[in-house]
Amino acid sequence: MDKIQELYHRKSFQQKRSYHQWHYGENNQSRLAQTATFELQSFGPSIIRIKSLATNYYLVMKKNGLFTGDKRAGTLQSLFRETHQYNAFNSYASVKYFHKYHYDMYIGIKHNGKMKRAMKTHRVQSATQFVVIKV
Repeated sequence: MDKIQELYHRKSFQQKRSYHQWHYGENNQSRLAQTATFELQSFGPSIIRIKSLATNYYLVMKKNGLFTGDKRAGTLQSLFRETHQYNAFNSYASVKYFHKYHYDMYIGIKHNGKMKRAMKTHRVQSATQFVVIKV
């Protein structure tokens, strides 16, 4: 089942999608109204794909831990495992690189609003924790 939702970072940064790149750290609510809404598409228990409704791009993790947007929906790189934390936050780890490395590679945002490289993330870091709000 597809759910249209907004993702908020734990440190009050809101995730937004603009053109072909993923941009983060925007706090201006009027500018975010049309670009911060995402569709979380379910592919099984806790397996999702994140799609921007403004641009129709999917969030994709590359092998080196960098993030980009992609129009193709069928790639394994666009699937993430959603983990519900004990503190009511959610974390998203790559499905493709979960078994390849000894640790998960999470979606994370630095304090300055830029994407954190996935190889330097861990699920207990505040950079990888998000609040999901249904629209």
